[in-house]
Amino acid sequence: MDPFVSKRTGIPLDAGFLMPPPQLHLIVSPKMESVEWISVVKAALPWLTIVHLRYKGQPDEKVLQWGKRLLAEGVPKKKLVINGSPQVAMTLGVGIHLPEDGPSPEQVRGRYGHLPMVGCSIHSVTAARKKVQAGADYLYFGHVFKTDSKPGKAPRGTETLQCVCESVNVPVIAIGGITEHNIGFVTSSGCAGVAVISTIAKANSPDIVTRRLRYFLNLNLERRDRQ
Repeated sequence: MDPFVSKRTGIPLDAGFLMPPPQLHLIVSPKMESVEWISVVKAALPWLTIVHLRYKGQPDEKVLQWGKRLLAEGVPKKKLVINGSPQVAMTLGVGIHLPEDGPSPEQVRGRYGHLPMVGCSIHSVTAARKKVQAGADYLYFGHVFKTDSKPGKAPRGTETLQCVCESVNVPVIAIGGITEHNIGFVTSSGCAGVAVISTIAKANSPDIVTRRLRYFLNLNLERRDRQ
């Protein structure tokens, strides 16, 4: 195996689909007017690693339409991930993200062939190990802190996040209630970065908030790596 090629995916390490820290992901859930979401993405894009399109319960045709719109508006393919629609991801030539109770990365690759990147959501150490063994390139773990998107559900916290990070050899992205004020607690657990929704989407100035998140993420990871 070429030392400059990923053993897991066969993709060159400079292809842009692997996930070295620090990672900053924006999850786009188009429930607002399209113009609002597109403007948020375009404002935040310079500081984002990944734009994650999550449009649950919608037919592939509508998800494909949104994916094409994001690409047309300037989101590079290497920065776009589709949630839960492998056919759409394959059509667009972008990454795919799978739910914990969905098909395994191995099953998806077996059915759809080569995909640039396959990630999974997980909520425990056991699930993390299982998904990595099945070929996941990265993991989302959450929700770490209390968040309006998970009403009535207790957060899983940074201790479990740290256990997950220590149990696998792929990047773990923390999600759930993360802001510039608590991002230091998250990065100290060993994760490769964070994913956010409302912190950026509901901001009056998404560009400023994203830039500040990027600054504090980089700062805290640099501090962690020096220890």
